[in-house]
Amino acid sequence: MRRVVVALLWAGAASAGLWVDTATFQAAEGTVVEVSLKLSTDSLCVLQTAEGDRAAVSFSVTVQDTSGTPLLSDRWERQLAAPPDSSGHDVYFLDSSTLEMPPGEYVFVITARDRGSDRQYTITRPVRVPAYAAPGLMLSDMLLSGTRPQEDDEGQFLRGGVRIVPVPDRAFGAASPILYVYQEIYNLTPQSALTDSFSLTYRVTDRAGREVRSFRTGGCRGDGARVVRVSGLSLAGIPPGRYDLEARVEDPSTGLRTAISRDLHVVAPKGGAQPLVLSEEELQKSRDLLAYLVSSKERALFESLDDAGKSNFITRFWTVRDPDPTIPGNPYLEEMIRRYDHANQYFTAHDPGWRTDRGRVYIVYGPPKDLDRNVSNPATRDHEIWNYAIEGQGTFIFVDERGYGDFRLVHSTVRGELSNPEWEVLLNLIRDER
Repeated sequence: MRRVVVALLWAGAASAGLWVDTATFQAAEGTVVEVSLKLSTDSLCVLQTAEGDRAAVSFSVTVQDTSGTPLLSDRWERQLAAPPDSSGHDVYFLDSSTLEMPPGEYVFVITARDRGSDRQYTITRPVRVPAYAAPGLMLSDMLLSGTRPQEDDEGQFLRGGVRIVPVPDRAFGAASPILYVYQEIYNLTPQSALTDSFSLTYRVTDRAGREVRSFRTGGCRGDGARVVRVSGLSLAGIPPGRYDLEARVEDPSTGLRTAISRDLHVVAPKGGAQPLVLSEEELQKSRDLLAYLVSSKERALFESLDDAGKSNFITRFWTVRDPDPTIPGNPYLEEMIRRYDHANQYFTAHDPGWRTDRGRVYIVYGPPKDLDRNVSNPATRDHEIWNYAIEGQGTFIFVDERGYGDFRLVHSTVRGELSNPEWEVLLNLIRDER
């Protein structure tokens, strides 16, 4: 089952490109995954049609298993009325897709293609779909919004009888000083649900785990099997930066408790560049990424610095590559961190994924346009062929020469990369002659 809705919004923070967020909830059978997409109109080519100016966009959500095998794909087209002179005015399209899926580990590939320019924006992210049907106290994911949710039974962006407009980039605090959280609680005892005696608390912590603010909420709807709660949390006075929002529920009837968390950005009002603050984890990942993103001369300079100098070097590196410092967030940094995490999740063998050949190529060039995976063929070694829209078509060939899952780059058609026109001989298996 799939439900798709679309809206045109003229508010909130937006930067060129695509933002995606996911949230999971209990369904009658399996689990519901809600995918929200935010696409800046500055990224689109406006076409003149008989009906007026239009921006034609195609969206797709492809779900793969962890080996990269496609399981299902949703694709839909939209012709959207373009606002006049939208450039630079934080105008964006907000769309969403809802899918019911069995529990498991998946990879979601979300794409928005501008039909006017054929420009494509793609985000790939792992998604864990939990088994909400399992017994025990459980919390759904949080739906975060910057506008007050409204009770409704029809229209767009509905969840549990509440219309809540998602914020896929999770940026709050400037135009949205109040953060609204929609949450579902499963398997409370009927007594706790009916008397509203359970506790649901929220905690904002910085990336070092220090508490910045806490909230205790009240008021709910539903029964013990599923309780819906919508809470408004004030972010006023919290400095701009990246934080974690933790939700914790406790049922006093049983003593059971559980918690989940998700990240959010607290942003300052627009009008000037905001200082970039990196967590310790981001600093460590940045040190690794610099191996691929800077020149050998810059790398030598970095290695000559003390710890404070290295931290300043990293901060400046990301800051100067921010496509628009006056807009919250740094899309370049966020994309590189996402690629780094993806490489570690899917390409780790003897070495961490970011240090492998596939990891390096993924970090430097991004996800391939298409991937041909050839495994379990008794006649050849396992290998992968990655194709990119680089210099016409750029190809990378990776071969698992030892059979241990360590795919090594053996050939590429991209300038500056390893070139071996006779790479196909490496696919032949050498058998012992006894």
